[in-house]
Amino acid sequence: MKPEKVRHLLSQFGEVTRVYLEEEDGAVAKRRRKEGKSRKKMYVEGWIEFGDKKVAKNVAASLNNTPIGKVKTKEFYAQDLWNLKYLKGFKWDHLTEKIAYERRVRGLQLREQMANAHRMSADYLKNVDQRKAIAAMESRKHARGQLDAQSEPTLPTKKRKERTFVQRKTATAAAKPATSDDALLRAL
Repeated sequence: MKPEKVRHLLSQFGEVTRVYLEEEDGAVAKRRRKEGKSRKKMYVEGWIEFGDKKVAKNVAASLNNTPIGKVKTKEFYAQDLWNLKYLKGFKWDHLTEKIAYERRVRGLQLREQMANAHRMSADYLKNVDQRKAIAAMESRKHARGQLDAQSEPTLPTKKRKERTFVQRKTATAAAKPATSDDALLRAL
């Protein structure tokens, strides 16, 4: 139902000062159009402001859960029901604040999802590069004969292997003449 139609239907009960209808989500509308259904703009909920508070209370109380049109007519909205509620203490500014807040939250969620996708993509590319480097190292080892032809390339692990080195004697220690104490220690 368009805002003009809502205004027309409710203006017979009293002066309607403002009407705001919230459009359906863009993804839902796109899916509906793709399925070949109505290409019209659809709305999911709305707010109506009456000039008089008493009229608004009476309209909400009397029309809630009643058919929009006459039941036995061929009106488009004849089978639909009104779902009206009087919002005590509600100001029109609350509506605009709510909409702005929801937009900010949606934007933050979108940014968070994009950052997460970027992080996952970077991790994947890092793993691909690491795998290529390991494959290149193993092919070089294979070319030198250090790796069996049937052995599978190993995947990187988080735990590092400790390396051991054999300590060589320094050139100064090898050139130094052996003392009698050194000879005794070697003998024992």
